[in-house]
Amino acid sequence: MLLTIVGLPARGKSWTAKKINAYFSWLGFKSRIFSFEDNRIPTPARRRLSSQDLSEGEIQNPPNHQNEPEEIVNEEIKEHTNLIDNILGFFKIGGEIAIYIPWSTTHKKRVTLMSRVKSADPSIDVLFLENICNEAATLNLNIKNKIDTSTHLKDMPKSEGVKYVQQRVKSYQRGFETISDDSLSYIKIINMKSKMISNRVYGNLSTRVMSLVQSMHLELRPLWLVRTEDEADQERHQKFRLTLRKFIEKRIPTRTNELVIFSSMEATKTIEFMNIGTTVVSSVLSPLNTGTVPTYTTPNFSLRYPDVYNKFNANPINYRFPKGESFKDLIHRLEPYILQLERYTVPVMVVAHDSVIKALYSYFLKQRGLSLNPCSPNLLPSYTIVELASTHTGWTDKIFNLLN
Repeated sequence: MLLTIVGLPARGKSWTAKKINAYFSWLGFKSRIFSFEDNRIPTPARRRLSSQDLSEGEIQNPPNHQNEPEEIVNEEIKEHTNLIDNILGFFKIGGEIAIYIPWSTTHKKRVTLMSRVKSADPSIDVLFLENICNEAATLNLNIKNKIDTSTHLKDMPKSEGVKYVQQRVKSYQRGFETISDDSLSYIKIINMKSKMISNRVYGNLSTRVMSLVQSMHLELRPLWLVRTEDEADQERHQKFRLTLRKFIEKRIPTRTNELVIFSSMEATKTIEFMNIGTTVVSSVLSPLNTGTVPTYTTPNFSLRYPDVYNKFNANPINYRFPKGESFKDLIHRLEPYILQLERYTVPVMVVAHDSVIKALYSYFLKQRGLSLNPCSPNLLPSYTIVELASTHTGWTDKIFNLLN
């Protein structure tokens, strides 16, 4: 599938692309972002924005996209062509999802893109995703995020950066055309919220994109991932359960009643002293099913099951335990929970087995371009909590050990 994300500047296109790319990468798909802006080649003809050469006149009147010299226009056409070649090459080597962020887009350019891709490979589905912002608060937030994350703008005084982006938006409005052709497959996201318009969205990948963007928003909230403890150590187990509530009350003193706790069947003892918020117990959060192997986390796992141990270590995500699950199976089982976690606007805590917590944690690490090896035995020791905090540019994480 080729997912093309369009919209005026400061509409959250890069943020949306990163979320979608992380989601599909976490699920095991071969996904990659192709951004025209990130791949532009510096040339003498092009007036590239930089913090060194921005004059006051350029801040007030950024280069008019519609009146660029012919040489620059020809360069951009060539670069677009090269980027599409790269996308088609990505599909040829097994790529499954290409997320394309073009420099600008009109109806004619969209039709040309469709024609080029379909003539190269008719089996490639093409879905357009348009980010629309007409709400002042959301637009101002997007402008701030663009300035904070732009290598060209982040060192500029904030007021000047805002002026530049606002003027640049006006410049691009002259040539930008919203999607209006109902022969295309498209989704429109309104104000970075769950409000959306969709047309001709079919198929496994396209409907998954729609489910994810319906869940995405910019509300700030914390999320805690808590692994169940070692039942054999009853004294520490009891201390952890008592400490857990105090920890949460300290982190969200005014929002404890809003807390939603998701717990596996095996973890209900861990939360028995919480008595705050709302608790939902679900078998979907059950541990990785290791089939005929009792567990993969004990120190003697490699000695008792050397063949299984070697195969698991060689391919920890895809190896399926005899008569059991693989981590990939577990991730797909947890997919609906990730959508729920994205959708919530209130504090959430998930309490489950080490395998489930690792699988969920790996999703949020993917959003920062990081990976997690489920074979790592000491990644999340007993009695630790992963605290994830949503920001307007992604998620941050901290790990707390409550008994140290």
